Amino acid sequence: MPLSYFSIVTAKFVLAVLIFLEVIVIHITRDDNIYAALTVDAKDSEIEDARDETTVALTLIYLSFGIEFINLFIGSSLFFRKTTVFEVYFHVFALILCAGFIVDIWNYKSLWAIWALLILPCLILEIYVLIRPLLIWLAAKCFQRQSTPNPGF
Repeated sequence: MPLSYFSIVTAKFVLAVLIFLEVIVIHITRDDNIYAALTVDAKDSEIEDARDETTVALTLIYLSFGIEFINLFIGSSLFFRKTTVFEVYFHVFALILCAGFIVDIWNYKSLWAIWALLILPCLILEIYVLIRPLLIWLAAKCFQRQSTPNPGF
């Protein structure tokens, strides 16, 4: 493989780590985003619901990156060039949007859009890369020609 491809894999890893660090910062500062979305006279139950919703979104993001890091360390996505380039582009956009989410104190519901539009497609690709060998094996078993026993002629 060309050396430039390995630099793309390195960029994917560095971008994933940077986004992961940004998500940790989002987790720490999530109350700012919650208060930016709610009115001044918001009830405690509304604030708790918003915290729970943010916790679910952040948990999904943590799981997504957990699967991606497992894939990176196993090396199963190493030979999928188009997948890696696709994920690098999406990680760049996610890195920019997460930085904006932190700095500009966006509405906490924007986190769902970031996850659905930029992190979920990468997660689907990572899961596909993980289960692809199983899918190929199953397809080979399903379409394998059944041999008939020799009747003894």
